[in-house]
Amino acid sequence: MLTVEVASPDMHEPNLGSAALDALPSPTVVMEPGGLIGWANRAWWEAGEALLPKGVERRGEGADYHAAMARVLPTSDCSAIRAGLSAVMDGSTACFQYEYSCSIRSGRAWFHLEASRIDDAGNIVITHTDVTRRVSDEKTRAWQAGLDPLTALPSRARLYGLVADALSGPQPCTVLYLDVDGFKTVNDSLGHQVGDLLIRVLADRLGRRARVSDVMGRLGGDEFLVLAYDCDGERGLALAEDLRGAFAEPFALAGMRLSLTASIGVASSAGRTGSVDADTLIGDADAALYAAKGAGRDRVHLFTRELRDAARWRLEVATKLADPATYDQLEVHYQPIMHLPSGKASALEALIRWRHPERGLMMPDSFIPVAEETGAVVPMTRWLLDEVIRQTTEWAVEGVDVSVGINISACHLSSGTLVADVRRALSAHDLPADHLVLELTETSIAEDPVRGGEQMRELVAMGVRLAIDDFGTGWSTLARLLAMPMDTLKLDRSLLQGVCASDGVDVMSAIVALADSLRLRSTAEGVETLDQLRMVSEAGCDYAQGWLFARAMPAADLGRWMKARVADPSPWLDTA
Repeated sequence: MLTVEVASPDMHEPNLGSAALDALPSPTVVMEPGGLIGWANRAWWEAGEALLPKGVERRGEGADYHAAMARVLPTSDCSAIRAGLSAVMDGSTACFQYEYSCSIRSGRAWFHLEASRIDDAGNIVITHTDVTRRVSDEKTRAWQAGLDPLTALPSRARLYGLVADALSGPQPCTVLYLDVDGFKTVNDSLGHQVGDLLIRVLADRLGRRARVSDVMGRLGGDEFLVLAYDCDGERGLALAEDLRGAFAEPFALAGMRLSLTASIGVASSAGRTGSVDADTLIGDADAALYAAKGAGRDRVHLFTRELRDAARWRLEVATKLADPATYDQLEVHYQPIMHLPSGKASALEALIRWRHPERGLMMPDSFIPVAEETGAVVPMTRWLLDEVIRQTTEWAVEGVDVSVGINISACHLSSGTLVADVRRALSAHDLPADHLVLELTETSIAEDPVRGGEQMRELVAMGVRLAIDDFGTGWSTLARLLAMPMDTLKLDRSLLQGVCASDGVDVMSAIVALADSLRLRSTAEGVETLDQLRMVSEAGCDYAQGWLFARAMPAADLGRWMKARVADPSPWLDTA
């Protein structure tokens, strides 16, 4: 215990040290190494009277300082103060300063906290200076900018500063990056007011599950960040699982009960060689979040070095695809779609490739997901439309009358420019619209069926044909299919593999019968073996594509392939 002997403002004959501190106009305490208040001056007691509701006991000597502060400050401020005082106590820093605001009976006040160690035992003197009067409008705006206006949690800028401060301390810290799965659907379907309410409710739930020592803030949108002090990666994973528990109960909003999930990326400073800054640590947590979503969502993922390499590659892809000069490296390969009864190529599917100067020829799955994520897929598809329609027009002039299919992403469909983009490309090359087939997946249509349906009807009115691609991987219903002006149903390769595994054609036969009843052409994708071809034919499917017939090839090679087919008719026709 300190030699300062003043235990309350009513004590008599204080010593000189306590008398000097008691004369200070600012609320001042001396905190012992264990966190207890060893001494408090008169201003501290008076401040308690102004800050606390009437009838609430004020706390001084012998009370826990952090608990006393927690009565008037949010968790984020308390955690930051606790970390700063710990650094002063263990000698990591000589002085700690922090500014905070809190409600008082007359409104809101601002205080400047300053703490210094006063002896070798680790005792700290802490002053709380009222700076309300000198807080200018600029200071007020800067303060408010540090808080998220929707949740009153620390904002992005303030979180980055807190993470930087934590990384400068002696203990490891861990960052948890949380994103709500499917939040966009809530906003789009129920409106932004309901979305904002969901964010506030979620902030409260997450706050109840975070540790008292942790700081939680909102990065923006549906993204939250938790800074866990004195925490390594394994404990961070456990904390992340606790946070996921906030989604166990549905959210009662707008007269509905919404069941949602979250994906969380975890990155820790523990076990790293060399220093790490806030940008890197939060970026690593973001990379882990991306991996969690890529693995199926509703899960937690811990950062590894491989994820950083993947994140850098995504950045490179996003940067290069944003530059139209990169389109000179893109190529279009065409895969024939066969009419099985005749053995002739009845149509083509255009597939994009990237001939990277360092990585060689790259398949779409290595760059299209990033292009969709960044929006670069829209201008890239405009380029693809122009190139494919130009090539198809050339073939038509040469006497090769063929229709060509192009894959359209959900991003392009939701952009609202698809109809204009198609019309512009067709007009530029004077190609009849029925030579163009736009392939859309079930999920891309399901994201916004009303807006998507309007655009599809406009395209069909122009003469463009539409196909549902990868059928069987989404959640189409008969009613949805009937509502869409489709021309072709393309059966996903996974259905064909499943049929082969079960040694039957019942599933495929049922799908083909459904397509026939809706007057849709059915095309089997991914036909690679003669056994698969037999099953497709037995199911009544007249069109197919896959490696059994031909791989996707450049336009120059396609002409040679077609001439070879004329000279040597399909060897698989007799075995089908």
